[in-house]
Amino acid sequence: TGYFQVCASCRNNKSQRDRNRLFEIIEQIISILRKTKQELISKEELILAKDNLTAKTNQLFDDLEYEAKFYLGQITQIGKPISQKEFLRDLNQVNRVSLRTLAQQFFVREHLNLAVLGDSLSTKDKKNIISLYSNL
Repeated sequence: TGYFQVCASCRNNKSQRDRNRLFEIIEQIISILRKTKQELISKEELILAKDNLTAKTNQLFDDLEYEAKFYLGQITQIGKPISQKEFLRDLNQVNRVSLRTLAQQFFVREHLNLAVLGDSLSTKDKKNIISLYSNL
C-alpha cells in the first residue's frame, strides 16, 4: 500500500507557449515512467536513491513527530509497525529488477491520476493530455 508521486511546475496562463510547455512536461514524465517499465535503472542511480532515502530517513527520525507519523503509517499501511532499522534493511534489499517489475505493475493507465492546477484547460487540451496517457 502506498503511492508514488511526481510533481512538476510550469506557468499556465493560457498562452499557446505555456500550453505547449505543459504538454512537453507531461510527455517527459510519461516517457520516464515508460522507460522505467522497459529498462533497468542504472546501478549508480539505484545507489544514489538508496543513499538519499537512507539519509532522509535518518535525519527525519531525529524528529519525534515524524517518528510517530512513520510508525502510524506502518500500522495503517501494513498492519504492524516496523522499526527504522527494518525499514532501512528492506530498502537495501531493493534491486533494479524488482523496481522494474513494480513499475510494470503500477505504471499503467488504470493506476494513474493526473491533476493540473491553475487555469482551466479547454476540452481539446484535456483530450490531448488524456491521449498522452495511452502512450504509457
